[in-house]
Formats: sequence, C-alpha cells, structure tokens
Amino acid sequence: EVSRHLLERAGYAVIAPDDVRDAIALLDSTSRPIDVLVTDVVMPDLGGPDLARRAMTARPDIGVVLLSGYSAEATDIADLLDRGAAFASKPLATRDLLRVVGEALAKRIT
Repeated sequence: EVSRHLLERAGYAVIAPDDVRDAIALLDSTSRPIDVLVTDVVMPDLGGPDLARRAMTARPDIGVVLLSGYSAEATDIADLLDRGAAFASKPLATRDLLRVVGEALAKRIT
C-alpha cells in the first residue's frame, strides 16, 4: 500500500491486485497495457520471481521491479536480472523506488 501510494503521488496509474492469483488473472485477462510489474521477491504461494517470469512470458515488453529484504545474490533471480528486471533492497526511500521504477520503464521493449 505504501509503494502504491508513493507511485500514485508521483503520477503513475497503479493497479494493485490483492494477491498473486489476482495479479496472474490481471496479466492474463486484461488488454490494458501494463508497463511495469513491481513485486516482492518473497510472497506466499507463488513467489515474486515466478510471477515475474510469467509476466515476462505473457507480456514480453513489461518492465519488472523486484523488491526484497534479501540481497539479489541470496535470491533466485539471476535469470530475471539478465532479462532486464530491476532489483531494489528493502527498505527503500521514495526516491529509490521512483528511480528503480524509472529504470524498469527505460528497459522496456516497445
């Protein structure tokens, strides 16, 4: 909710699904463009990296931001980083969240 609020205050239109299942349904069903997926690495059920892989397969032009309290090296995301996903360690300041989302937008293939 905090990240959603900060991104909205910065002018981004944010869709915030309640859980991973809702996020997958949104990715699979909407024809609306989704520019960036921001997800935590560690989540119940399907983890953020698996969600990101599904998103990048379903929408090859999507930007991805992975957030974690762990280091990038301690998580299973090397393949996602190689594919252009951005990573940020939590907690992060507003400027850092906006920077990493901007990086993900810049890496999108349009």
